[in-house]
Amino acid sequence: MVDQISDEEWMELMALEPRLKESQHPSHRELLTIFPEAKPLIGKNLKNYIDIRIILLRKLQGELKVETKRWGATWFAKEVIKNTSLTYQAIEELNRRISQLRVFQAIDKKPSHVTFAELIERAKIVPIESIAMPHLKKVRKYGDKIVTLCPFHSEKSPSFYLYIKKNYYKCYGCDAHGDIIEFVRKIYGYSMREAVNFLINY
Repeated sequence: MVDQISDEEWMELMALEPRLKESQHPSHRELLTIFPEAKPLIGKNLKNYIDIRIILLRKLQGELKVETKRWGATWFAKEVIKNTSLTYQAIEELNRRISQLRVFQAIDKKPSHVTFAELIERAKIVPIESIAMPHLKKVRKYGDKIVTLCPFHSEKSPSFYLYIKKNYYKCYGCDAHGDIIEFVRKIYGYSMREAVNFLINY
């Protein structure tokens, strides 16, 4: 049986008030330093979130079958579910939390002989919205997408998209696009190695 995870446990893990006042924008590594008692919760909560997600995905498959039968088109049924299903919304929230926990888990691992390719994969799991949001204006969220003004060129109408599930961005105005590493390179002017190092320490 899957343990239920309380909001209190999550708030503890995310290391929010009051000690965050000591650091306005702490990195994930800093959060683990501020809240060392959160470390034992990482593995436990990650497993529980994954188990809960499996259960909800099975439930969502059932909902999709019902809606497909109702509307006669799978693509339309998927759109209905994205906009109306509480199960879908719960899975989206679990995905966000799982992604965050994996970042904490990667940081908490003891240093070993890690290849640069492995560091790149570790960097890619940092949620792109956590890096991008401070640089964005006129932000609007539509399902698993964030639409905003492009931070890379001047524009009046939003044409910059963050695809949260894919951890990817694309501007349909200037054609800037890429993953979280490419975003960090472009926004800060970093080299590939600098961007990866920034992300694995975020």
